Amino acid sequence: MPFTEKNIEYEEIWDWSPGNSYAVGVYKSNEDDSLKSWGIGLYNDEKTDENTKKIYSRIFMEIEEIDS
Repeated sequence: MPFTEKNIEYEEIWDWSPGNSYAVGVYKSNEDDSLKSWGIGLYNDEKTDENTKKIYSRIFMEIEEIDS
């Protein structure tokens, strides 16, 4: 969870709970200005060079989908 504002308890203003995602993204929806999120986990929960590269590829794919 990106903490960008001091003195805000995010669990009180956004339905968020800790998870097992290796990478997460938060963005403002163009449709209704609400906050949306996505999370990506490691394949078999293994941190290898190959799995990390796949995570980066999936992150950019998520960004492309959101931007289109």
